[in-house]
Amino acid sequence: MKRSLPKIAAVLAVLLGVAALAIPAWLKRGSERVADEVAARLSDALEADCRVGSAKVLSTREVELFGVACVMDKGPAVGFGIGRAAARFSAPPLGGSLPPIEEVTVADLDVRLRDLPERAPAAGDDDDSSTDVGDLSHRLETEVHRFFEFTVLLDSGFGGAQVPALRDRLTDGGSVRVDRAVLGEADGTVVVSDVHAVVERTGLQLDVAVAAEPARGGVLAFDGTLSDAGLGGARIRLEAVPIAPELSKAAGDSVDVRAGSVSGELQYNNGGWAADVGLLDIDVQARAVGKDWLPLPTIRGRGTLVPDADAGTLDLREGRWEVAGVGGGLEANLGPLGPDAGLRLVVDGQRLALGQLMGELPEELMPASYAEEIQGTADLTITFGGPLHRRSEWDLDWESDFSRILLASGELAQEVARLRGPFRHTFPTDPPTTRVLGPEDDSFVPLNEISRHLAAAVVSTEDSGFFVHSGFEEASLKEAVLENLREGEGRGGSTITQQLAKNLFLSGERTLARKLKEAVIAWRLESDLPKERILEIYLNIAEWGPGLFGARDAADHYFNRTPRVLRPEEAAFLASMLPSPIRYHGYYHSPRGLTQNRYSMVQDILRSMHRMGRLGGRDYHLALGEPIELAGCRSN
Repeated sequence: MKRSLPKIAAVLAVLLGVAALAIPAWLKRGSERVADEVAARLSDALEADCRVGSAKVLSTREVELFGVACVMDKGPAVGFGIGRAAARFSAPPLGGSLPPIEEVTVADLDVRLRDLPERAPAAGDDDDSSTDVGDLSHRLETEVHRFFEFTVLLDSGFGGAQVPALRDRLTDGGSVRVDRAVLGEADGTVVVSDVHAVVERTGLQLDVAVAAEPARGGVLAFDGTLSDAGLGGARIRLEAVPIAPELSKAAGDSVDVRAGSVSGELQYNNGGWAADVGLLDIDVQARAVGKDWLPLPTIRGRGTLVPDADAGTLDLREGRWEVAGVGGGLEANLGPLGPDAGLRLVVDGQRLALGQLMGELPEELMPASYAEEIQGTADLTITFGGPLHRRSEWDLDWESDFSRILLASGELAQEVARLRGPFRHTFPTDPPTTRVLGPEDDSFVPLNEISRHLAAAVVSTEDSGFFVHSGFEEASLKEAVLENLREGEGRGGSTITQQLAKNLFLSGERTLARKLKEAVIAWRLESDLPKERILEIYLNIAEWGPGLFGARDAADHYFNRTPRVLRPEEAAFLASMLPSPIRYHGYYHSPRGLTQNRYSMVQDILRSMHRMGRLGGRDYHLALGEPIELAGCRSN
């Protein structure tokens, strides 16, 4: 929009010139020869080739032109056409100088813009040809440079030098209006359409207002006041302006945006931009979140943007964010711009209605039935930052208080309640296998019939904090989210409860969407089931190789014995298989026995069990260094 404003101002100046040059010709020669005379004078004044279709002298103070067209060899415009232009003077222009104008009206203006060179990189821009131009950080820095340039232009008294001449041309209350204008490229590509603009004199100042429809839709508007000091009170307004292509380009390969618009307002005053902007109807697909297209809720942000071009910094002060009626504080700092530019973002929320907020997320991210069960409020402060151009060094932290959150009854609660007793579970074999996790199924093993060494080995390797956390560990969750931000893809690191939530309720895809649902389900599991029951179910559904599910399958397949009598070194071996049971089965379960690397891993697990107090000294010393004898490989 800011690129169009000077061009619109230039068009308004041309229109004033039309009125000033035309009146003497009309009065002297009459309407018959006015068109040719005006065309000639316009051509001389604009150094252009101009034609005027026809003209009318309505009175000694009023004239009209029809079918005006000019082609220019230089300047910002290739040419323009005007369907109708009318001017009314404050008095008959009979003397040597023209009287002030009361009104100029232009309708159906079509301006074709000349192809201008691309903006040269600003100081501090990274000109390394190997840089991915789609990278969010470099695009962000480029846009901030342009924001600086526009702000500096306003501070420099932009437009002030032209005010005396324009003011003298207009009566107090006089105006120049443009209706139904179109700005396009030289090849006819429309840049903005349905442009409406007005310049009106009020005392010693000129009030300027422009509204236009970009080629993709929506409305862009600008208004402000021109005085001898320049343009003041600049305000930019946006209404449902499509922004999907810009968001996609800014995000690069990690995020695709196929729909969305922006609405809001920015007003400049005393070195800062008061902003109130919302993103609406955003439809995104993010590799780190999943494969589905996600309709996001409306996101609003407001605050004061303070640019400092000299220091190369941009701050957001007194900011606020809001999603679905839930919001909090927002602060941001960017700069100094350049290769080592830094970014810091603080998102604060006190007494957040967490369930209400999660309920506004797409169903693929958070089922509404899950969100409905989250009652109460929480406090959350998220701090994110690091070097803008080095994602690998970004950092994330948060402080939270969920002590006021309660889980109410609902669909998820009912699903978890059935896990208290025997239940049916289908395993992902080919074809699928369904078992009852209860005494009536021979494959089920109660926790008290599983070697304590196996439970200790699994907890020591998979989730050392199992007996103290409430379903997930914040440190691991922070690392998972941060890795998604850095790398754009998911990672593991789930607790035993989260793994159980995934295996019982979710798919195996490694995405933030699964992580978010996984955390809520784990929270519910920990609230409704004792730790021993969670561990019992986990040990009966965990995968230990191709078609091997549960402790009974694993103990029988690898050692030809029951889970009750597994020795510490055997339990440690089984625990070592859990991170990738299919791959490890092929690598290590063969007639030649264990590899040295696998054997060393088993010894490390035994040491961990002993160090954590889960394996007594006598059992530890008997197991350490003991050979592991695997049963012969059998098909399943």
